[in-house]
Amino acid sequence: MNIFQRLSKARLLLSQCEITKSGLNKHSNYTYYELDDFMPSILKINDEIGVCPVITYEDGLAVLTLYNSEKPEELIRFTFKLKDIVLPACNAMQSEGGKNTYAKRYLYKDAYEVAEADPSETPEATDHAQKTQATLKKEIVDAKASLTKSTKEAGFTIESVIKSYNKEQKKDAKTLDDIPVKMLVGYDQRMLVTIRAKAAEAKRALAKKVE
Repeated sequence: MNIFQRLSKARLLLSQCEITKSGLNKHSNYTYYELDDFMPSILKINDEIGVCPVITYEDGLAVLTLYNSEKPEELIRFTFKLKDIVLPACNAMQSEGGKNTYAKRYLYKDAYEVAEADPSETPEATDHAQKTQATLKKEIVDAKASLTKSTKEAGFTIESVIKSYNKEQKKDAKTLDDIPVKMLVGYDQRMLVTIRAKAAEAKRALAKKVE
């Protein structure tokens, strides 16, 4: 068999192995394959069919080269662009090792077609995204309602707020829906400051009349 036939055979044999996911992303609540989950099976299969894998690092890339053990001139290369990662409570050397391990995991997953669902498509991640979206929608509704009320109490109009936003941000917003929620909250705070200032002024005027 040539190297392509060997790799095709290796992928088939690996797909028939029972491998389980031991990695857990606690933030988004999904599981994934760690390197140790599938490497023992890959090493055994490589030995059986005559494939020798070699990992090298060059020009910002991690490179996995698969050789035909019987004909080393036959090879296939897979590459993965290295990215800096920061691991908690680790020194620079440990972070470098973690970066290489991360790249190695993706190289083998790519080469041997270790399939797993996209994290964004898992039920847990979808549920998390839906809850986040619902929260954001509520924040927008609440921010618009609060701003509408405070703007009226401050003696301004929604149109004046939109005009101010367009002038400051050099945008072309037509309604409050075109303004980011953080900006809505910011304008709401401005209106509240104006309301408090007007209340204080009215209080001083009243006190002056009493005198």
